[in-house]
Amino acid sequence: MSAAHEVLGVPVGATAADIRKAYRRLSRTHHPDMLPPGASAAERKAAAHRFSTINSAYEQLGRAKTDALGCSSPAIANGKLIVRQKDKLVCFDLRPAK
Repeated sequence: MSAAHEVLGVPVGATAADIRKAYRRLSRTHHPDMLPPGASAAERKAAAHRFSTINSAYEQLGRAKTDALGCSSPAIANGKLIVRQKDKLVCFDLRPAK
């Protein structure tokens, strides 16, 4: 299991939706702004570091998913992943199916 998977708490074969769900759950829990008003500077610094680690892991796994698809220059807009594959733009809907 890679370090990014361990940080997000997802298995190696996790889907993009599972990775996104884990990221959102952890980012809400560990965001520095979610600390109580009386939190010390050390607590805020630790929360900022943990939040940064979570973001880095999510970016790494998100990049791995797009690289596996043979994509370059990914962009996310309105819940859709837009990538360049060879000579065309391809759009993937990242929102969960209803």
